[in-house]
Amino acid sequence: MIVALVALSVALGGTAGADPVGEISALITGKRIARNAITTKHVKNRSLLAADFKAGQLPSGARGAQGAQGAQGAQGAQGAQGAQGAQGPGGPAGPAGTARAYTNVKVDQVQQPTLNRNKGFSNPRSPLPGIYCLIAPGIDPSTTMHMAGQWTDGGQFVNYTIAADGGGQQCNTNEFQVNTFTDGGTAESGPEFWVAIP
Repeated sequence: MIVALVALSVALGGTAGADPVGEISALITGKRIARNAITTKHVKNRSLLAADFKAGQLPSGARGAQGAQGAQGAQGAQGAQGAQGAQGPGGPAGPAGTARAYTNVKVDQVQQPTLNRNKGFSNPRSPLPGIYCLIAPGIDPSTTMHMAGQWTDGGQFVNYTIAADGGGQQCNTNEFQVNTFTDGGTAESGPEFWVAIP
């Protein structure tokens, strides 16, 4: 054994003060290392850097698992009301009604009726409180029925009865008659009402 070591030392041409290991490592180059000679056991753990690898050789890191959803936060304060949008276009006109005549009768003063939203009626009058007479030119009251009812405005006129009566009672034979009463049966000049001829 001793003889072999001495022979190795002489072969390398070294002296007692030389560094035979350093000199041997200087002789080892990449071309002199056999393929697959260096394995993981020859590499110090966690000593290689990314720069030691060819571009594209290192795999990208795996995507981490999605974390658990956090608890829902408290509802925020209500935002300010937005500006009013532009008015939309008007809808198409509805089909014409089939009534030959209709009107809304208003009584702003006792025995002084006026017609509103009127078609086909004229000359409204009130000969007695609660009695209204209306003419529909070209339509004969003796052969044509008419209908009447409350024109309720909010809480007004809810305790009244509106009755359509034929002409020839308190009205003339060419007039349609409408009577307005309280629930107790008393004639009343206050209620607003509508009347129509189908």
